[in-house]
Order: sequence, then C-alpha cells, then structure tokens
Amino acid sequence: HRLNVKFDIALDSMNSLVINPKLSYQGNDKTQTTLGTTVDGNQALINQINNHTFSDNKGVNASTSVLWRHRFVKPRRTFSANITGTYNLKEGNSGQESVSRYYDELNQDSLAGINQHTDNNTNGYGVNGRFSFTEPVSKSWSGEFFYAPSYTVSNADKRTYNFDSITNSYYYLDTTLSNVFENQTVVQEGGANFRYQKNKVGFQVGVSYQNSLLMNVQEFPTDRDVNLSFNSILPNMRFKYDFSKSKSLMLNYRAGTRNPTIDQLQNVIDNSNPLSLSSGNPDLKQQYNHRVFGRFNVTNVKKATNFNVFCGGELNQHYISNGTIIATSDTVINGNILLQRGAQFRQPVNLDGSWNARSTVSYGFALTKWKLNLNLYLGGAYTVAPGLINNVVNKSKTSNANGGLTVSSNISENLDFTVGYTLNYNNVVNTRQNVAANEYFVHNVNARFNWIIRERLVINSTYSVNAYTGLGSGYNQTIMLWNGGIGYKLLKKKQLEVRASVFDILNNNNSITRNVTESYIEDVKSQVLNRYY
Repeated sequence: HRLNVKFDIALDSMNSLVINPKLSYQGNDKTQTTLGTTVDGNQALINQINNHTFSDNKGVNASTSVLWRHRFVKPRRTFSANITGTYNLKEGNSGQESVSRYYDELNQDSLAGINQHTDNNTNGYGVNGRFSFTEPVSKSWSGEFFYAPSYTVSNADKRTYNFDSITNSYYYLDTTLSNVFENQTVVQEGGANFRYQKNKVGFQVGVSYQNSLLMNVQEFPTDRDVNLSFNSILPNMRFKYDFSKSKSLMLNYRAGTRNPTIDQLQNVIDNSNPLSLSSGNPDLKQQYNHRVFGRFNVTNVKKATNFNVFCGGELNQHYISNGTIIATSDTVINGNILLQRGAQFRQPVNLDGSWNARSTVSYGFALTKWKLNLNLYLGGAYTVAPGLINNVVNKSKTSNANGGLTVSSNISENLDFTVGYTLNYNNVVNTRQNVAANEYFVHNVNARFNWIIRERLVINSTYSVNAYTGLGSGYNQTIMLWNGGIGYKLLKKKQLEVRASVFDILNNNNSITRNVTESYIEDVKSQVLNRYY
C-alpha cells in the first residue's frame, strides 16, 4: 500500500513551499523448496540437497521532504532549502528444514541436516538536506554555493535458534548465525558550481568536497567497532552548444560515491542455502565512480523528424563486488564455519576494474499521409564486472546489442495505437570459466491501443510476446501477455473514471530472466501472478 501527497504552496511572489509526504506498507510471505545437485568436471556427484525455507516479512517506509525556495529582488539571486526525513521498519521471521548429502573422493556419503528458526528485524531513520545559494556574477556568469549534510542510522538484529528435540522447540541460540549490528553514516558535502550562458554556449564547472564517516558497531555475539572515514573530491562539468533551435550537443561528466548497505556490512552468516553460504563484510570501503555521457539531437518540426545519438560510460573505483570461495575439500571459514566440499561461501569485497560503456542511435519520422510516426533505434553496451573466485580475479564481460522499430499513430484525440518490435542480443564471457551456452536472444513484439467512444467510454488493451532463445534447457520459451480494460468517465468535467480491467487474459504470464554476476551465469524461471480481474 502506497500513499503519496504533495502540497505546492505559493506563499507570495518571492517564496514557495513544496511538501511531499510518502508512506508505504508492504507484507509478503514466501515458501521455497530447492532440490539441488553439484557435480565435478567428470559428472561425479559432489553433493545433493533438499532444502525447504519459509519467511514472513512486514515493512513500513515513511518520508517527508520540505523544499523552500526564495527569490531576492536582485534578478537570478535565489536561496533554497530542501530537508528530507526518512524512517523504515522491517520485521520478519523465517524457518528452514534441509537435508544435505555430501560425497568424498571415494564416493562415500555423509548426511547433514538443518532445522532452525530466525527472527530478523531491521529499522532505520535519517535526515538529509541541501542548502543552495545562487548569485549572478555577470550577465553571462552565475555561481551556486551549496552545503548538503546527511545523517542515517540503520539497526539490524538477527537471531537464529536451532531445534531442540528434547523440549520440542527452537531453544538453542546459534551465535554463528546471529548478529546485532548498528551502522551510523554521517556525510558532509559542500561545494560550488559556476555557470556560463551566452548566445549558443552553455557551460558549467563545479567541484565539491565530501566527507563520509561510517561508524559500525557490532553488539552481539562479540563487541566490535569499525569506524571508516572517506574523503572525496567530486568534480562535475557540463557543456551544451545550441547550433540552432533544433540542433544541440551536450556533454556531461560527474563523479559520485556509493556507501555499502547494512546488509553488506553485517558480519553474520546466511545459510538459507547450505550449499551457498554468504556473509557481510564490515571492512568494506566506499565506492567511487566517474560517469560521462554525451547527447546530440536534431529536430525538424516541419518534417516531423528527430535524430538522437547518445553515448555514455562509467568507471568504478573500489567497486563493491563479491568474493566467492568454492570448496574443493572440506574447509573451515570465519574460524568456526564448516564449508563442505562443493559448497560455496560469498562475501562482498572491494575491487577495481569495473566499467561499462553504452550507445544508442535513434531516428524518428512521420508518415503524415497515414498519420503514422515511425521510430528506429540501434544500441549497444559493454560491461566488465570483476569478482573473486577462490581469491583469483574473474572478470565477467557482457556484450549487448539491441535494436527495434516502433510504429505509432494519433489518428484522432479519441484513438491512438502503438506497435513495436525489439531484438536484444547478449554474450557473456567469464575469464575464469569456460561456459559454452553464453549467447542468448530475446525477441519482443508489443502492441497497445486506446479508444474513447462518445467522449465517455474508454477501451484500452496491450499485448506483448517475449521469445527467448539460447538459454538453458527448458528456458527457451515464448510468453504471451494480453491485458485489457474498459472504463467510463463520470462527472461534468470527466474527473472521475470507473474502470474494470483484466490482467493476463490468456492466463499465460511467466517470468524468465538471466542473471549475470561476477562468478556465475544463472537462468531463472519463476511462477508469477496470472490472470486476475
């Protein structure tokens, strides 16, 4: 359930106020059964698992932002203050019953079982602001001076209890799977931007200084404090040149940071999949990124044509990735956790060498005789994501090419439609793994129309077909999704509409995704919500 409210208030000719409260509540329960087998290169059994888990979670998120803007008598001199407060709460519990069978080099097997219950509660709050003052320097130059502080607190309390057959209850607290953790983050950022605008040229250059202080306090099962401080210089630059009213070029560069989340910092084992354990890392550093992009646009209003070229890229330092240990023999991790042969342990780490680049070219034109608009586009992307596998760097390199055609029409104010086709090609290469099935295609055909009959009756429908090829066995499917609705506009000015809708008329909805990570490629087919009214 989501509730959003916005108040936009003009206090007087010089002052305005915007207040935006938001509130959301979410509840979900989940049951999952995993039947898994791991084999080596000779197809010999390493382990087998029958794992059953369930969870029940509830969460609340609330925030309110207040923006005050003031104009001075002097033209182009302004002051603004934007303050936002946030609060979140998540309460959940989960259970797990699993049986794992492990095989040694002599094919001798052993059994291991898990029967446990977990209470997992997190909450947090924060406040952030941005105070900005702009001042004209000359007719062409103006300066902005800003200060942006923020303070956030995140608390996590996870306690796991093992089943006791004597008391027939979940009695024993497992300290290896339990953790009470608090993270406080204080960010101070201040800087200046200078803008130049004259005739066809627009230019901005700026820089800010940012200090981020991460205070991590582990209260249970042992006391541990880790305080991290990061100082960053964040430059930015933007250039725009208007060749004419219909032709322009824009170039943009900006540096930024990303702090690790509390889940990535919390040093507690997650054994929801006994063959793939994971944990946070309280020693994570802040990620620093550079983003650059450019756009060239030509529009001809008389001929109804539009041409766009977009190019962009990103380079990450101290990229927050994952380090994975794949046990070739029984291994003890974190001092007291047994990682059986064939099982994996994953933990976030900082690595360099992450970057991506992407480009898109599109061209649109009108067929006025048939009242049609055509748009064609071609795009491509290349992504490099590093990770660790048994302490050796693996780079996942993903190449993507895509293209499509869209035909749309506004036949009248009461009738419009769109028909389109897109093709998406992906190729994944891992430097440490030789995977044969790494190319796949996704074809998409989509159509929609809206029809207003006699200004009151509204009929609309959407139809899409997704076809997957090149994925794993059983995942190359064609999924058709058809939605439709009919509505009627009420009141004198038609402000109210009553609508009846059907989702997935063919009862054929499905979900297929390919996930590419630093250490593996995964195809996932999920049972999702089907037809409803």
